[in-house]
Formats: sequence, structure tokens, C-alpha cells
Amino acid sequence: MDTTPQRRPGNLPGDLPSFVGRDVELAEIDRALRLHRLVTVTGVAGVGKSRTALRAAERAAGRFPDGVWIVALSRLVDPAHVPQAVALALRVRDQTARPETDLLAEYLAGRRCLIVLDTCEHLVSGCAALARTITAASAGTRVLVTGRRRLGAPGEEVVELAPLPLPPETPDLDAMAGCPSVALFAERAREHVPDFAVTPAGAAAVTALCRRLGGLPLAIELAAAQLAHRTVEDLAEHPGIRPDGPVPRRTAPVLAPHGGLWTAIGWSHELCTPAERLLWARVTVFAGAFTLEAAEDVCTGGPLTDVEGALEGLVDKSVLLRRPDGRHRLPGALRDYGASWLAELGEERDARRRHRDRYLEMARDAYPEWTGAGQADWYRWFASEFAEVRKALETSLAEPGPVALELAGALWFFWVSCDFERAGREFLGRALAQDDGPGPLRVRAAWALGSVLNFQGDAAGIERCVAECRAAAPDPTAVRAADYIEAADLALSGRPERALEPLLRLAAEPWDDPVQEATWMLARGILAFAHVVMGDYPAATALAADMRRDGESRGEHRFRGYGHYIHALVALFSGDHGAAAGHAADAFDSFKLLGDASNMALNLEVIAIADHLDGAPERAAVLLGVSTRLWGRDGGRARRTAPRLADARRACERSVAAAIGEEQMATLFRTGLHSAWP
Repeated sequence: MDTTPQRRPGNLPGDLPSFVGRDVELAEIDRALRLHRLVTVTGVAGVGKSRTALRAAERAAGRFPDGVWIVALSRLVDPAHVPQAVALALRVRDQTARPETDLLAEYLAGRRCLIVLDTCEHLVSGCAALARTITAASAGTRVLVTGRRRLGAPGEEVVELAPLPLPPETPDLDAMAGCPSVALFAERAREHVPDFAVTPAGAAAVTALCRRLGGLPLAIELAAAQLAHRTVEDLAEHPGIRPDGPVPRRTAPVLAPHGGLWTAIGWSHELCTPAERLLWARVTVFAGAFTLEAAEDVCTGGPLTDVEGALEGLVDKSVLLRRPDGRHRLPGALRDYGASWLAELGEERDARRRHRDRYLEMARDAYPEWTGAGQADWYRWFASEFAEVRKALETSLAEPGPVALELAGALWFFWVSCDFERAGREFLGRALAQDDGPGPLRVRAAWALGSVLNFQGDAAGIERCVAECRAAAPDPTAVRAADYIEAADLALSGRPERALEPLLRLAAEPWDDPVQEATWMLARGILAFAHVVMGDYPAATALAADMRRDGESRGEHRFRGYGHYIHALVALFSGDHGAAAGHAADAFDSFKLLGDASNMALNLEVIAIADHLDGAPERAAVLLGVSTRLWGRDGGRARRTAPRLADARRACERSVAAAIGEEQMATLFRTGLHSAWP
């Protein structure tokens, strides 16, 4: 395990698209960010708000040592989810039930970050409330917002983007050479026609086209993409698309008041084949960027049989943008246009269901793999697709029936073990409230929710989940689920002696279904923890060794990693510091694959203590800082940490400060606290 923090904080892309013009606006945004904590970049659809903000953030990055963080909000629906989206982007982790707004305020206090909230016009209330909290909590943090309207928050500075300057009405090559709208058109045209140049013969057509499109960057880029199929003279003479022409009625309010964008999108739509137009409409059901495989699963049907061919056609026409990772996305105005066509076609409900069914099938496939070799791969897949999972769950919750229970319950491991405990609590709770029908799906969802709440310490919620499971008795899966939730709560709340008997029984019983199997594995982990807390190191060691062997035979990571963690605790408390650090490093690597911040933090504490005891106090100080960041302020630490380890950490902090001095200790601790690693 490499424990040296190296990566610069933040998630600003390293390969921003090429950029033309906007020097004055970039300087204005930079000045505003120096003077104001909240800056909003506004403008009409297609004017380039997001790209300009990203470029401004790149230029300002050096002033924000704690990172530039981009939070894409275009497909978020509920303003109440804005804090959750920001917390996930910043990787602010905490397994308690405290509001994300409080966590973010606490995390950002004392930090110097630039947070870019991109595309906020439909989430104004949520973004304004969070911006107020952040700017009040952190004097060194700036919030840069993009949207078609201002937030209206106190202290907000607004920078309005106008379309790019236009060439003079009378063609003039010298004047055109320094005109940003012409420069953008020429640069984008060369992406489709490599030898394109603005010549004396074509100057009039380029001038007419840029002026007709009103200097709107998205419109200019769409028009440039047409050059693979039309000449610039043809485009300049082509009739515009009128609001009373063949366009979806619901699009007018979206694209108004800029007719240039309307015209360019209409041209692109007109150039598309029927299959491409249908795919354009159907892919708007995705919450974010999507893969070819996803598009084929969700969009195939009726006259659309060759999704790959239609997708390539849309990429060729610059309707879809292909990212370096192979995913595809629709710019916001084009998404709005396609969504309006989907509504005109009467396919909205069917598209949402097909989208939901894709992620339901994926959850069904992952469910038996959560305790096996597919564990880490499935976690990473669902983490990368979380925006789509959330949309599929919202679709399920909007309709009667047990689909939401099935989807949320099948993802139990994703909620319990990784970065998504809070989302799991929300969706499992809503699914249980939405459908009160009895049966195994309800038991599984209640068991999964109880497992999440156990680490959050929600006594009332745990009691409700136990009651849900008990209500399904004498079903053996329900009985075991209730017994596990109860016993885990006892062990994690400082009452291991009372938990011992039910945990021993659960760990000894054979299992007959996936919930029973997972309960068996979870119970063994809690039992090993109880043995450590009670000082029965031989029993803890034997169980940890068995957990590791079982995990290795399955090819899974979480329970094998926990076996290493138990070995690390026993070795540390027995004075074998080298073995403790080695087992903790192995455990850390397992938990890192799953984004399990709390267990990563626990093992870093063991390594830090062992390092100090072996004569490396400087490294220990840095690792203690990293561990603290992974925990958050508390993060459920009291329920997950053996009391002796908590005492050892406090003793380590005092001893390191004595060894290297309090000032050096504080400096190194902050290095870890503010690092981007792991």
C-alpha cells in the first residue's frame, strides 16, 4: 500500500475542450471570484456558460489548494438532493444520519476550495440554500454557479455571458480574423473539413452565417458540423427553422429567446435520418452520459434497430458528444429539444420504464455476486452509474408495486459497504413506505436498511427494521435478519456480551438463500469485533483467519479485508507492530476497492499507531490526518472502533506531538487532512 498523498485535490478535468475568445469575461469572472464568495454565470441556452466556467476554474485553480470541484447538476430533479450530489463529488463521507448540509459546512471550514455548481436553473432553491451555508462556513471557499437565471442569494455576484461578437455586416477578412464567432466557426469546421479556411470567396457566406446564428457558440458549433454534408454557402442560404414549423411545441420556451440556437438545432434535426431523430429523442431518458450498450438496451425498438449506426450519425453531426471514456452526452439545449420530441411521440413513460428495467436487471445480476468474485466490479459499475440508478429508483417509486423494493433491496451491499449509505437509507426507507405488501422483498429491504442504520446508530430506525422482519416470522430468513440487526446493534453500541449468543448462533447456521448467506458473513465480522472488544484474542484470531480463507476462496474483498483488520487489531494489542501494519495495509487495499471510507480510516489508524511505535512519527501524523478526513467529524467512529483502539489513537496523537513538537504535528496532520489521497 502506497500511503504517500500525491494527487492534487479536486476533479477538474485535465483535458478541457478547446476554447475561443471570452478573454474579457474570463477576467471578469476571475475578478469576481477574488472579491465575492458566490459568483453566478448566467446567459441564454447555448451561450457557453459551462465551458466558460470550467475555463475560469482552471485559471483560478492555483488559488485553491484544497481543489476545484465540479458538480454537474443538469439531470438532478429534486433540489433537496443538491447537498448529496455535492457531498458525493467532494467525497465527503460520514456514516451518521446528520444532514449533508451540516457535513459540508464542517468539512469546508478552514479549507480553500472552488466548487462549481454547473447547470442550476431548475434547482435554484436547493443551490441557493447550499451556497449560503458553504459561504458562511468557509471564508476561503468560493462557489461558482452556472445557470440561465441567478440564484438570488445574499452576496451573489452575477456575470452575464453575451453571445460572441459578430463580424461586420460587410465582409472584411481583416476584421473577421480577429472576430471570436468566426474563429470558433473556423476551428470547429476544421474538425469536420480539415482544410477549411475562411477565404475571400467564402467570407460573405461565413459572415452571413455567424450573424444569422447570433454569435451563439452552441449554434455555431452545430452549424460547423453540417459542413461534412453541406457547404457554408448552402447553410448561409438555408431557410431558418420557425417556431410554427415542424418542431416540438414544448421546445419554444426552452430555447427562447435566441432564434440562432433554434435555427442551428433545427438544421441538425433536419439533417438527421429518421432513426437518428428517434435515438436523439430516446437517449434523453438517461440522467447523464451513457454507453453504447446502455443505449442499445434502452432505445432499441420499433423502427430503431441499428442503435450503433444511429449513434455514430449523431456523433458525426455533433449532436452527441463522445467523451474520452467512450460515453456519450447531449448538450443541455439539445437534450431539451430531444426530450420535447419524446413527449410529442408519446414515448416518455415507455422510455422511463425501459430505462428502469435496464438497471433492475443489472441489480438482479449483481445480487448473487455481492458475496463473490464480482463484488468489486459490480460496486464500481454501480458507483459509475449512480445517477442512472437514482433515476431508475425514482421511476420505480412513482408507480405502485414492489419494483422499488426489489431494486433497492438487491443493491444492499452497495448501500451498506461503500460511499452511498445515505442514499441507501433514503431509497430503502421510501421503498418500504411506498409498498406495504408482505413477502421476501420486504424482508430483504428491511434487513438492508437495518444494516445501514446499524452503522449510523439510529436506535429507533433499527427497532423498526427488526419489527418489520419479526412480522414475517416464522420465515427463517426473516428471523435471522431480525436477529442479526439486533445483535449487531448490541455489539456496536458497547454491549458485546449480550450480542455473543445470537452472533455465535448466526455464525454457525448453514444458509439457504442470499440474504441468509450475507447475514452469516456479516454476523461473523461483528462476532470477531465482539471477541476483540471482550479481549478474547484467540477466538478473534481463529475467526479472522477463517474469514480470510473464505473470502479468498470466493474472490471477494470486504469480508476478507475485515479478517485482515481483526488480525491487525490483535497484532497491535499484542505488541507485534510490523504484523499489525502489514495486515492493516492489506485490509486497506481491499476496502479501497469498494470505496469503504470508514474501514479505510480504521486501518490507517492502525498503521499510524504502528508507524509511530516503530519510530516514524512524521508519517504517523500525516496518516492520522488522512484518517480523520475519511471519518468526517465523527462518521460513526464510536460504533465501529474498539475502545482500546480509540485509546491507542489518542495516546498516539499525544506521543507524536511530544516527539516532533506540536507545531510540526499540526502541519503534518493538516497535510493528511487536506490531501486528495486515497
